[in-house]
Amino acid sequence: MSNADIRREKRYPYPLETRLTTGKKTVETKTRDVSFNGVFVFSDLLAKLRQLVRLDMDLPWQEVTLTVHAMVVHLEEADSESGVGLQFFGVGKSGRETWNRFVDQVRQGVAERDP
Repeated sequence: MSNADIRREKRYPYPLETRLTTGKKTVETKTRDVSFNGVFVFSDLLAKLRQLVRLDMDLPWQEVTLTVHAMVVHLEEADSESGVGLQFFGVGKSGRETWNRFVDQVRQGVAERDP
């Protein structure tokens, strides 16, 4: 069974500017794809499965930075596209509504591709 088979939500390709923080280290990165429950971000930052991280995402359509906590649920190590799959954890109601609107716009093809 592939990872795509066990996902609850469909992922949508979208390059979103983000900052990933683990412990005291923060790196600038971009998402490969987004879903209603999480994202995949390109990163060489070492993270462990089930590690909690902070993710700051610059949502271009509202000029808002959304900060969420997430759990590392997937690791990919490749020469050119290493990264982590993150599942959101403890997102408040307002943040969840903002994120859901954003993903819905991406799904509909409304959100700009070059933030």
